[in-house]
Amino acid sequence: MPPYTKDELTSNLANFHLLIIFCEAYGKEYAPTDQRLHIECLHRTYNTVKELMANINNYNAMLNVAIFEKQQAFNGLEDVCNKIIDYLIIYTENNEAVKYVKSYYDDIVQIRNEQKVNAYIKDSYSNQEPYINLIAHFGNMINELAESNEYSPYHTDIKLEALKKKFRIMVKRSLRHKEIMDEYSDSLVERDNYFYNKTEGIIELANNIKEYVKTSFGENSHEFKQINGLEFRHTVPSEKQRL
Repeated sequence: MPPYTKDELTSNLANFHLLIIFCEAYGKEYAPTDQRLHIECLHRTYNTVKELMANINNYNAMLNVAIFEKQQAFNGLEDVCNKIIDYLIIYTENNEAVKYVKSYYDDIVQIRNEQKVNAYIKDSYSNQEPYINLIAHFGNMINELAESNEYSPYHTDIKLEALKKKFRIMVKRSLRHKEIMDEYSDSLVERDNYFYNKTEGIIELANNIKEYVKTSFGENSHEFKQINGLEFRHTVPSEKQRL
């Protein structure tokens, strides 16, 4: 799919709408044989793209909420794990269990530190793996604690039920984020197709309309000059501009 810039999408759609208005003004003289260029078909395409862009704005807002809620679910994970380690060192005699739990804790701390260093990266598929690994390490830690007869802390936030609840929330919100990201990405692809498809995209339709008007009304006609000035751009953006 061809790349694009965010501003050109709005500009292209607005100019496509103007193109439809001009074609309507030509009345019965505008009578292309290509059904794709019929006024009703052009309106249908315009309304579909307009709705898609509105949906993408909604998905973008939902995505921001999902990212925030997921980050909240993972907040405090290091502190919880640190309290678990402190408890095991003081109140248990099973050094083997302490060793395994601490190895999971070390992995969690390492990932969280790397996330802080890379905090400038957009929280999308580009860095989903750290969250998956955090869930895996925390889950392994909980399983290790569940097998220990000596693990019976008095602090409510590190009791097994509290740990399992935090684990479930981490999983649920990570899945929610992925679900919305998938829907958002699918909508972007669908929108791009309506803009840049080589047979039925807005830019292709606009070029075909201009060619039809030029042929039917003449290159020097008022009608052709009127629509020929409508610009439909396609530039190469950065990934940040694309989203």
